[in-house]
Amino acid sequence: KQKLYVAIDGNVGKHSSNPKRFLLFLPEYEQHTLGLLFANYILRARGHEVLFLGQQVPLVDLGKVSGDCVPDFVFTILTAAHVHVDKESYINQLCHIWQDAKILLSGAQFLTGDFNYSSQVKLIHTMQEFINFVDTITQSGSFEKRN
Repeated sequence: KQKLYVAIDGNVGKHSSNPKRFLLFLPEYEQHTLGLLFANYILRARGHEVLFLGQQVPLVDLGKVSGDCVPDFVFTILTAAHVHVDKESYINQLCHIWQDAKILLSGAQFLTGDFNYSSQVKLIHTMQEFINFVDTITQSGSFEKRN
């Protein structure tokens, strides 16, 4: 985990010619941070802007952040089986909060459910799929250090 923090810090100041803005968080009661940290690293290494809220973020707080943060993509992971939340309602609320963002979902609790996802939602089944997705939205080429 510590090595990920160091690698993330090493990417501060990089940007691409077409950076996208990502909001990353884990839902309330979710504590599995490694996947989210790795996603943070991948995004920053490719020069995207990231607002990393971390773990256990209540939905109410996300609504408060929405006025200040206008992301292109919202990424969250729900793995914990003991979390008893109405996942479909939760997803619909995310789509309502960020109507102009693509909602990226990963983790067993989102991937194994039989939900009616809107076209605003994209399921991410593996970290390799996440990397491939990020690579498709990242223009190939140069990163420059911001001053």
